[in-house]
Amino acid sequence: MLFKISSDDIRKDNSNINAIPAFEGLTSMQLKYIFLTYDFDSPLKQLSLADRKEQACENAGYKRESVKRMDKNARTMMSGKVATVEKAIPVFKAMLRDIDREALEAYDINLENYMAQMKLKPTTKEEWDINTKITAQYEKLIIGRKRIIENLNLRADYMEDEESIEEQELSSLDRHNEKKIS
Repeated sequence: MLFKISSDDIRKDNSNINAIPAFEGLTSMQLKYIFLTYDFDSPLKQLSLADRKEQACENAGYKRESVKRMDKNARTMMSGKVATVEKAIPVFKAMLRDIDREALEAYDINLENYMAQMKLKPTTKEEWDINTKITAQYEKLIIGRKRIIENLNLRADYMEDEESIEEQELSSLDRHNEKKIS
């Protein structure tokens, strides 16, 4: 991990953390949440992003209202509504450089382009030839992607892009509380 995380205040273990302006105003719990959620070597890396966020909140010291529900502060954090934390996340991610992960991201972009091409209905001989070549190579591409994921020790359904994660449906209590806030 990029920063040491223990049960102590994170600044005690990482005295240089305030040298990064985006981290200065954050609490120790907020910083632990960011690091546990987004660090490539986080002990939570095998979890889905939603599960990682919840477990990171709990490990950082946020409380639970019940066995299945984090407290309001944690839910606000996980939903991306803490502006200072949201500004610090890309700063932290930019500090992490991993050529293997960048290769996986590039591989995924290529796979998406290939899938888009395969979905097109070919009308010319050239388009048919392109689709045939892509389709023939697709299995090799998928096997190659799985090999990269195994080498990175990630889950098979690894997806770092937060925008792709659908928002969870709010419980009736959450909807009621949001109406009161608005």
